[in-house]
Amino acid sequence: MEPLSAKLHGHTGPNPFHEAQAKTFGDEKLVREFYPTSAYLSLFNEGHEILLGSRGSGKTAILRMLSYSCLKQISHPAVKDIVNKRSFFGFYVPLHLEFMASLPQDSADGSNSTEYFQFAFNCAAAKSLLNELRAILASEKKTAQERLELEATIVGRLTKLWLSKNDVTLAGLEDLSWEIDCLYYQQAPWKDGHNPEIPQFAKHLFAPLLAALPQLTRDLELDFESVNWIACVDEAEFLKPAYLRCFNSFMRSEKRPIVLKLATLPFRYTTLQTLRPGISVEPNGNDFNFRAIDLAWDSEDFRLLADHIADRRLHRTGTFAGPVTIDAFLGKLGDDDPKDYYRAELGEYGASDEAILTDIVDALSPERQARFEAIKENRDRVTSDYYKKFSPVYYVRRMRLESSKGNRSVGWFAGPSMLRRVADGNPRRLIQVLHDLFEEARASRLTAKRQHKVIADFCDRDYERAAGLPEHGLLLDGILDTVGRLMEERVHGKYMIDGGINFFVQPALLQNEVVRGALELGVAYSFLFIDKKSLLASLSDESEFRVAHLIAVKFWLPMRKGSLLVMQSRHAKERIANQLLSRPPSTARECKTALGTLQLQLFDTSRNDE
Repeated sequence: MEPLSAKLHGHTGPNPFHEAQAKTFGDEKLVREFYPTSAYLSLFNEGHEILLGSRGSGKTAILRMLSYSCLKQISHPAVKDIVNKRSFFGFYVPLHLEFMASLPQDSADGSNSTEYFQFAFNCAAAKSLLNELRAILASEKKTAQERLELEATIVGRLTKLWLSKNDVTLAGLEDLSWEIDCLYYQQAPWKDGHNPEIPQFAKHLFAPLLAALPQLTRDLELDFESVNWIACVDEAEFLKPAYLRCFNSFMRSEKRPIVLKLATLPFRYTTLQTLRPGISVEPNGNDFNFRAIDLAWDSEDFRLLADHIADRRLHRTGTFAGPVTIDAFLGKLGDDDPKDYYRAELGEYGASDEAILTDIVDALSPERQARFEAIKENRDRVTSDYYKKFSPVYYVRRMRLESSKGNRSVGWFAGPSMLRRVADGNPRRLIQVLHDLFEEARASRLTAKRQHKVIADFCDRDYERAAGLPEHGLLLDGILDTVGRLMEERVHGKYMIDGGINFFVQPALLQNEVVRGALELGVAYSFLFIDKKSLLASLSDESEFRVAHLIAVKFWLPMRKGSLLVMQSRHAKERIANQLLSRPPSTARECKTALGTLQLQLFDTSRNDE
């Protein structure tokens, strides 16, 4: 069957995959494209949670879709059930760069401006709550007149409570929101302890909302004991440590009815201390939980999400009538197994088990060939220890060899599974690759060979972004290039080995704050992946890293774990941690010098088995 992408040949309309950031979407578009994954649905709980997710993982979309105004528009049965139970009402509070720029900048950690931060945040949170109250009132099963009267009652109570104005009559929630704007913009920033008349909105985080919610709950005829108001705080990676302590103080002292869901990049929630000296919050369900929200590339959640995004976007072209999945759009060879794409290049005999096993054994070291001879009559051992173990390495070695033959092109990095692999569970990266595939589909048929070229070109281009990332970007780029080339040398060397893309890091390197910062940046931007335990806690000598699949494409690496590798420096441990690198390199020359100083290498702990 011809792939649906063929329908796009000659299409002249706009590329529907042009936009990839949810923060730029209006509510209607966000709702239309959002898919409620099981991870999203599990966020409707009564616990405070810090959501850790890489750039493009969907943090903003998830938090915005927790807000009631968006939630009530979703047609998914599980979501409709949540709405009908009236137990969770979310409100979205973004801490974007513009908000952070408005805060005092006279201390590195914000320790002398927590009062003003709480004031500014509470103003933003109150406005967000008012926006959701409008959505709640609009969905009330009342007459228009009854809704207006209820809104007037609520506005009157909040005006008196928040603004201490008994002689002012506001027409509605929008007018009250304007009054809060005036309160915020007319208040000059101050240092802690330097304002004798601290505004009410500055006393504690969420204090104005906590004071109002009991009566609001009664006015809306909700059950105070079961209702939860979800504060969805986004982009907390921009917060200074003192501001994080404000949130910690809230999580330590307040449990209901506000439930905090705060999103940030991995390793950016830098303190557990509260505003009270010696008092800290405790994770693991005591005061809050850390929650990883990145999806695995091969998870059912990501497959359904990818299909949903592709379907919604492609239907905007007016070209497609029925459902569009990634599989139907790209088409696939056989069962979409790597061997199917290998067979398309080498033919039936070249892809036979017999031919592949013969080539694998021929490529092994003499020592491994001797061990093979000793067990070759044991078919189970041959299959597990040689065919299954080495065929992924063999495929990528052979495909790179084939692609290097003159003008020969191959269709290796192709197919629906490969697209999901390269996206690595990241919705933004998925949309960016689909953008390029869409452009190619306009001009020509998306064969496996053309898909390969589009995906390979994307990986080369996206890889180059690492060097432009803030602070540690140049060093991260250098580390990725070094590790990628070392892995490439191992996989494509004289003898075939148990190659892969996973590695550990020497403890002394992790103790160097600059190297550690570069590795953490790689995780935050999906150039590196680590085990869940390390993601939720911190990097350690037990942290298992994996390079992104786009790096595996760039360096022609098998997308598998492989033998146990350790990235280490040739220098003594003490010198690595304390002397080799004291600050991030700021120029390409400094980075080259730093890498030359570090002298990184990959040590194979299973080398005696080669």
